[in-house]
Amino acid sequence: MNREELKKMISLIEDDKLAEAATNPDTADSPDHASLQKTKYPTVRPIWHKTVAVAAAVILVITITFIWSKLSPALIPTQTTITRPVETTTGMTVVAPKWEELEVFEKYTGGAVINGIEYQSSIHELDENLIETKLGDFKLSGQDPYTDKTYEINAAFFRLIDIDPDAVVAVRYEGFNGYYGFFNSTYSFATLGDLINSLNLPKHLQINNIFQHSVWHGDVNKELLRYEYYKLPDPAVIWKQLLAQTDIVNEGEATRAKLGWEVMSISIDYPPAGQKNIGIVLFDNGYLTTNILWSLQSFYIGEDAVLAFKDYVLANGTLEKSIGLNSPVVTTVSESKMTTGESPVQTTQGTTKQ
Repeated sequence: MNREELKKMISLIEDDKLAEAATNPDTADSPDHASLQKTKYPTVRPIWHKTVAVAAAVILVITITFIWSKLSPALIPTQTTITRPVETTTGMTVVAPKWEELEVFEKYTGGAVINGIEYQSSIHELDENLIETKLGDFKLSGQDPYTDKTYEINAAFFRLIDIDPDAVVAVRYEGFNGYYGFFNSTYSFATLGDLINSLNLPKHLQINNIFQHSVWHGDVNKELLRYEYYKLPDPAVIWKQLLAQTDIVNEGEATRAKLGWEVMSISIDYPPAGQKNIGIVLFDNGYLTTNILWSLQSFYIGEDAVLAFKDYVLANGTLEKSIGLNSPVVTTVSESKMTTGESPVQTTQGTTKQ
């Protein structure tokens, strides 16, 4: 199963179904739920929680994405065949759409090979103002999950303004309007500055005002007690406090096994690659990681820098919600402030560096 298909599968789980799962005692008492409370998180989660308003749903999505994040990109096949409904851990059934029900950018996501590297489809339409020049042509492929029949379509790929085409390109399907993002999940950024400049993050990185503080108990055998969600008066402060030292070497996948305990994660969007609610994650042993382009980028910023930023958020941020894993409905905000039922991820305006 490739990343796009897993993202689509998770997005097909409706919020009301997730809310229903929160009232199911079997979910709360399941082995997965119990073991999660003592889990060390060595990798960034590919997506944020489907909703933070329903704690049991949070645990479900964390579980799915934690399993996904443990897989190396090389271990995830680029094609999949779904011949029967997919059952989730809550007993719900998600049925794959029929071929004729899919949009063209959902059908043809494979075969985007540039310089011997297959790019991944973001399944996301791009702003036409970002398109610069045409770079070449290729054929894209797609497979009907019910008949196993493979289809092909001609397409062209284009450079995006001020974005390295070795990392992200725009694709236009022959006979169709619109441009869609394709990204190279194996792209190697040498330094933090290389990551920032290659992807033009000052312009395109959107910082969602959601800062998740992980509260642990214990020294060696830690127990995850709760998540605390903060907002900051100016979320763009991460540029000065976390992203200013641009010469830090990217250790990438080499750090996956040695990352410490997650201290804080920050929700971000990167629209050129169609990525929403991905993360920048800070660990107690001084590492900053991100899963931008769905690959692990790791930078050692130092334990003091991590601690200083955590203390800054706790001192200057507004605590919006606290979710205890032993008492999932605990919250610090009044019911009057929680009338929409929407996730802060969905309702909070992102910011970019000016």
